[in-house]
Amino acid sequence: MSRFDAAIEALVAATGWPPPAARPGGGVRFELEGGPDLEIFSPDDRRLFFSARLAALAPGEDPEEKAAGLAKAAAAAAKRRAAILSFDGRSFNLHLALDLKEAGPERIAESCQALLNDWDWWPKMTPGEAGPPPGLPGLWLKP
Repeated sequence: MSRFDAAIEALVAATGWPPPAARPGGGVRFELEGGPDLEIFSPDDRRLFFSARLAALAPGEDPEEKAAGLAKAAAAAAKRRAAILSFDGRSFNLHLALDLKEAGPERIAESCQALLNDWDWWPKMTPGEAGPPPGLPGLWLKP
């Protein structure tokens, strides 16, 4: 079994989520009710990447102005937030990387939870954004 497969099994066991859908080209996608579509992949079975779309750029919104505002918030939050904010020209996304060689099941679950916590936190810092509802009480905990 690959490290990636073991990591996904550990995450499913830790969260109680149903097994994820495989993505063409590799990786998996968890479709979380009330939360983001969480994509996880490993290009080399050494690093694990978590990714979740935060918000799309609104029609007519200036991407440069929006990115500048979010960059200020990202810089101010860098010491407190685990995920990295990116902009692909259409939407803002959160990413988090993990070294699979050094990560046990607990660390994998903690990293995923950190990304989801950041996904929940960002809209609170950017008023008026489309995004998650405040709080994700049932998203992380096992039923």
